[in-house]
Amino acid sequence: MDTLLRLGDPDDFRTGAGTHADGPRCREAGVRDLVGAVCAEGESDWRRALDRGMKSWRALRDMERPRLHLMLEGAEPLARLDDPEPILEGLEMATLTWNPANSLAGGVQSDSGLTAEGRSWVRRLESLGVLLDVSHLCARSRRDLLSVAEGPVVASHSNAAGLCDHPRNLPDADIRELAGRGGLVGITFVPSFLGGDAGMDTVMDHLSYVADLVGTEAVAFGSDFDGIGRLPRDIEGCQSWPGVLEAMAEKGFTDEEIRAVAADNWRRLLGSEDSERGGSS
Repeated sequence: MDTLLRLGDPDDFRTGAGTHADGPRCREAGVRDLVGAVCAEGESDWRRALDRGMKSWRALRDMERPRLHLMLEGAEPLARLDDPEPILEGLEMATLTWNPANSLAGGVQSDSGLTAEGRSWVRRLESLGVLLDVSHLCARSRRDLLSVAEGPVVASHSNAAGLCDHPRNLPDADIRELAGRGGLVGITFVPSFLGGDAGMDTVMDHLSYVADLVGTEAVAFGSDFDGIGRLPRDIEGCQSWPGVLEAMAEKGFTDEEIRAVAADNWRRLLGSEDSERGGSS
């Protein structure tokens, strides 16, 4: 979710905000973990955006439910900061780029690979236990990262190119590669990544496609709440998670598979405990 940069006041998240996700609705929906992305590279003033996003995260990091996991969507700010350690101390997941190329790698709006600095940051982030994310990388940089990284790698919010040929979606070979390394694909609610008249049924189509290809242990959800203006039919925000899980059951997923996809697969990689049926976004 991109909610951290959409909050006027971090306390709004605790009491109820006009965003796709907030604390009260997450608790009511049974959500126990959220990945909060700070996409400073997507803003006109990256430093101000980074400071604002980190301020929101620090103000909310003590919440027990939902628990927030910090992600950077675009890691170039780390390379530009004189002292990135205060961010690295809490960072759990990172993409190297947003959509354009930067000094580290090529985003989906480019066709460039990892730079020497990017390769160095891959090694540094992995050494700190930060989970690497390929969702915003172009195909060339995605291949480069997979050749350098030693541990699990994820696509936090991408869908199946086999169903919708979009640059942000993954071909079958890459889905298999991520699964084979112990990573996962987070099915996202971005309508243009779903294709067609995007709705709950389209989300289930992509979820089933990846699960059939590599198993339910390698697929999860990556909603992109508050990172998009329009949501698919039948999804209104974090309050819609019970409906998503009900749609999974109607699609034929077992209770164990629903727990894995909705929560346990992300918790395994992010080191979060308390395996209870509920969504993450």
